[in-house]
Order: sequence, then C-alpha cells, then structure tokens
Amino acid sequence: MDLHIKDRLYLTMLLPANNTFMEYSIKSAILKKIGLTEHDRKKFDIKEVAEENKLVWNSELDAKEPVNVTFTKDEVEFIRKGCEVIAETPHADDFWQVVERIYNENI
Repeated sequence: MDLHIKDRLYLTMLLPANNTFMEYSIKSAILKKIGLTEHDRKKFDIKEVAEENKLVWNSELDAKEPVNVTFTKDEVEFIRKGCEVIAETPHADDFWQVVERIYNENI
C-alpha cells in the first residue's frame, strides 16, 4: 500500500491507545512501518508550525515518492479494529479515504 505523509499521520490516529500485550506488539510493528523518521523529516522538509499546531512538508515530493508498506493480516485487522472504534466520530473526508483504503486492503 502506498502511503503519503498525511496517510501515515492519519493511520497513527487509528491505532487504539489501550491494548493487550499482543496488540501492543502489533501496534509497535505498524508504527515502525509508518512512523516518520529523521530521514523523512529531512527528505520531505517536515516542519512543525507550533502556533497553528500542525505539520507542513514538501507535498510535491511526497506525491511523487510515497512509502510502500505491506501490512500483515494481523496488522490490517488491528487497524480495522481502530477504525471501528472511531467510526461515529466526525473527521475530514481525506481521513475517511485512508480508512476506506484499509478496509479495501486485500489480505
């Protein structure tokens, strides 16, 4: 699955905060795959705009070079579980597009 920076940020929001040890292990594996690294911060010129409480980055480069991530069946199921928890919470359309992609992921 190709993920852009915004997708990766949204996915972290989907992961449940309280987990069993097995779920914690799955969550850790997912975060290793999608987390923003120091290399990403330099490559995409990611900066925090503190007064607006948001991140900005080179969206043109991000559009050209998404990160390709392969999730295991357990990881997809864990992410889907997080999606179901927040299903009734309002979010932006692009957030729900990421959720939709997870649900369409064939594992």
